[in-house]
Amino acid sequence: MRGIIYCIKQKGTGFDSPIYIGSTKNFKKRELAYKDNINCKTKECNTKLYKYINNNGGWDRNRCNPL
Repeated sequence: MRGIIYCIKQKGTGFDSPIYIGSTKNFKKRELAYKDNINCKTKECNTKLYKYINNNGGWDRNRCNPL
């Protein structure tokens, strides 16, 4: 199976806003993992990405799109 490159970006923002680029072999599974971990309080979930998403409207205000 080939991998997929994806980006996570806040909805309704321009090209100059921060984005996250990642890759996975199973896009749907990875997207669900992000959604499940968004309110996680463990060390593994305490990353810049999750902090950014939580501080900018949560998962409903961000999107994960394959490139």
